[in-house]
Amino acid sequence: MKTTKKVFLIEDDQDDQWFFKDALSKINKVCFWGLAQNGNEALKQLKEADLLPDIIFSDVNMPIMGGVECYMNILKNPETKNIPVVFLTNDMSNIEKVLQLGACAFINKPSDEKTLRLKIQQVIRQEFYINPFATNNYLQSSFKGLGLAQNVQIPKPLNVNI
Repeated sequence: MKTTKKVFLIEDDQDDQWFFKDALSKINKVCFWGLAQNGNEALKQLKEADLLPDIIFSDVNMPIMGGVECYMNILKNPETKNIPVVFLTNDMSNIEKVLQLGACAFINKPSDEKTLRLKIQQVIRQEFYINPFATNNYLQSSFKGLGLAQNVQIPKPLNVNI
């Protein structure tokens, strides 16, 4: 990892926010770009930003707008569609859904800071390539049902298990 990576966290739980920021502060060449409490807040911050984050970590289940709906909006925006999104979850039943949607990676939220730090570090060190020719029937049908753009670039997922 040659340059400092800017990390954006979308998380509604204050304890999880603190836990994530604490783990992130112990990783070299990483800076905290910002925090949003839900998907709506995140999209607003991304839209207003002069400089975008290099990677987004997002909770799946949040009030107002959850991580999955936020991710779908990130993909349809030409400015943000190439930012890797990593989902954070305690509910393993969400894993298949976020991978079908094309998430770059997912992290099952651990209960200790060291494990979380190692998982974040593993993900941040990845060089994600967004494949412009990839397709995903589940996502395409979801976009069609919402009236959103149908040609979406889908990244290859990374399963982070430590």
